[in-house]
Parts: sequence; C-alpha cells; structure tokens
Amino acid sequence: MNSTDCPNCKKDIGVWSIYKAGLPNMIKCPHCKSKLRYEPSGWKMVLISYAISIPIFAAIYFFVSNCLSLSKNGQIIAMVLLIFLAWTPFEIYFVRRLRSKHELLLKEN
Repeated sequence: MNSTDCPNCKKDIGVWSIYKAGLPNMIKCPHCKSKLRYEPSGWKMVLISYAISIPIFAAIYFFVSNCLSLSKNGQIIAMVLLIFLAWTPFEIYFVRRLRSKHELLLKEN
C-alpha cells in the first residue's frame, strides 16, 4: 500500500496537495497533474470533524460577535481568521492519517 507517491509519476505528492484539496477524493498530483483519491476515502473522518468543529465555530462566532468591539468588517475578518486557525489542526491530522493509513489511487473519471 502506497499512500504518499502518485501512482502515475511515482513522486511524493507532499502534504500541501492534500491540504489544499479539501476532500480526500479531490487531490491533484503537483508533478503530473493526475487526479487522485484516497481509498477508503475517509468520509467518516470528515463527518466526525464537522461534528466536533461546529460547536467550536459557534463559540468563535459568539466570541467575535459579542466580546470583541470591532466594526462589521473587522468581525468578519476576525471570524475567518479564527475559524481558519481552529480548523488547521483537524486538517493536519487528516493529512497525516491519509498519508499513513490509506491507499493513494488514480481517480477514475
């Protein structure tokens, strides 16, 4: 089982290509531009992360809207930054798990 190298060009796809894909079935090889996916796809991980992150995002929304005295634009910017910072640990965990426990395959069209 190979979970880091592109099945087409045999080069390591790296962490960033998985991170920026958003979902484990929308990955592109940075070298040969092949469409890739992980099998099993990890949908359970995505659903669990959303279930955990929704209360965190709600708390961020409450904090920004009620505790920070910022303009409306400032609140939006603060919310986006805080949500990005809160989501990053989940994404790093998923990338590491996909690279170590799932198989990387070419995606059929």
